[in-house]
Amino acid sequence: MEIKIIKKKQTCIVCNGKLWYDLPSPSSTQSMTTSGVFNPEPLGKSQCCNCGLVQRTEYDYLGLTDFYETKYASYYSRPKQFDFNKSRYLELAEWVKKALPDITPNSILEVGCGQGWTLNAIKGIYPEARLEGVEPSETNSENARKLGLDVNSCKLDSFIPIDNRKYDLVFSNHVLQHTTNPIEFLQKCKQLLAEDGHIMITVQNSSYPSSELLYSDQNFSFLPYHLIELGNKIGLETVIHNESPQSDALLFSQIIVYRKAKNKLSENLKPSSSELNLLLNKKNSYLNLWKMLDNFLCYKIQGYDNVFNLGAGLFSYLLACYAPNYWNAVTACVVDDYEGTFLTKNVVDFKNIEKKYNDIIVLGVRPFIQDFLFEKVTQKGFECVKWNNFFSM
Repeated sequence: MEIKIIKKKQTCIVCNGKLWYDLPSPSSTQSMTTSGVFNPEPLGKSQCCNCGLVQRTEYDYLGLTDFYETKYASYYSRPKQFDFNKSRYLELAEWVKKALPDITPNSILEVGCGQGWTLNAIKGIYPEARLEGVEPSETNSENARKLGLDVNSCKLDSFIPIDNRKYDLVFSNHVLQHTTNPIEFLQKCKQLLAEDGHIMITVQNSSYPSSELLYSDQNFSFLPYHLIELGNKIGLETVIHNESPQSDALLFSQIIVYRKAKNKLSENLKPSSSELNLLLNKKNSYLNLWKMLDNFLCYKIQGYDNVFNLGAGLFSYLLACYAPNYWNAVTACVVDDYEGTFLTKNVVDFKNIEKKYNDIIVLGVRPFIQDFLFEKVTQKGFECVKWNNFFSM
């Protein structure tokens, strides 16, 4: 099928282009945010024809509302959220240290620090450093303060540091893609830097189609080229760029470290047209498969008396949003050592599920751990559906 080039009013934040390829949305009526809030709009994302940036072009950015102030605390309230992500924050802190092996910052500011889980892990890496955070949600800020962290409840553009202090390291973890203007965000970070300070940014790596495309509060999807180019635009040279280590917890992430440019801008090779077209085709295929997933799962569960969804995290939210017919058929969610509720479903402890002949369990978790969990579930005698292979068809 031919993909049409469309001229839009929306301008690419990286190259200022106005020609776009529209990307499919798995649902024509709604989309999902990373906090699990359903947004009554399709994704509305496009890929820039010139540089390959993916940008939300059809609808207003949620960051222009009070979304992050009032509706983002739910990110942290999912069942056993901290337990599931504890290793991720510890590995992230180690990754921060490895990205700056010869530098020990005396002052660190994390922008968009949430409830302080990353900042608290970094505290274990740099115990002598003065740590501060900026977080728009008052609920998240208050929970971070309960960990003994110094957190300011505001967005970055209104943050005024005490005594106009500067920071050796300004750090943000998976925040840049949520901003309404990445250039202005990086400019503000630059203003907060000590003379020899560094800015460290982690985001998803858009070189690979992944679930980051499915969230309507993520306005941009960056290739390494885009991050380097954004730095060049405002006089930040790239000190290091690394893809994530081979880790389930940090899969598909990238880290970039900037400092104030002293002599010349960083060399930056733009991806070729053939590379960008290949990436466009992969992203189209990935999103179209999500459009088909509801029918696939409904086919797999037909005829069963009880359908249990294993999981109550982001991928279960995604199934609820983009596979609504499957979700309506779910009897309950299943999580180890937890009972409560998730969305409209009861959550039961896996150990308390009584195996019956005509019951089935569907894996509502990240695709790359489904093979392991499939073995665990089937060894206990349950019928089980995994769908990670669906994306390799």
